[in-house]
Amino acid sequence: MNSLDDHLVQRQQQAAEAASLTWWERRRPYYNLFLIGMIGLMVWQLLPRVNYYGWQLVLFWSILYVLAANVFYCLGYLLPLLLKYYLGRDFGLATLADINFNLGVIISLLLTSGIYLWWLL
Repeated sequence: MNSLDDHLVQRQQQAAEAASLTWWERRRPYYNLFLIGMIGLMVWQLLPRVNYYGWQLVLFWSILYVLAANVFYCLGYLLPLLLKYYLGRDFGLATLADINFNLGVIISLLLTSGIYLWWLL
């Protein structure tokens, strides 16, 4: 029969997960600044189209886009945890957090510029 200790999360593992969450959350403001800066740049570049669609609509969809991007930002922290829980290992993603963050910012900025170009043109 399994003991209760087999089902409890070890304290050291909890500390490592909390440290990882802290690492990601410390970088969230920078991510949001990059994201909002790119949105501002795209809106400024496409100002005639923004005036055509109306500022309220552009502002509403921009806020919704930033919220959705922040949900996906959470995957940087959650993906290694989910892989470890369901597959038994995280494939080293937790140790590649710097690379994941930088790659995620680059992809987000490219995706943001592409979406705004597609939407407003």
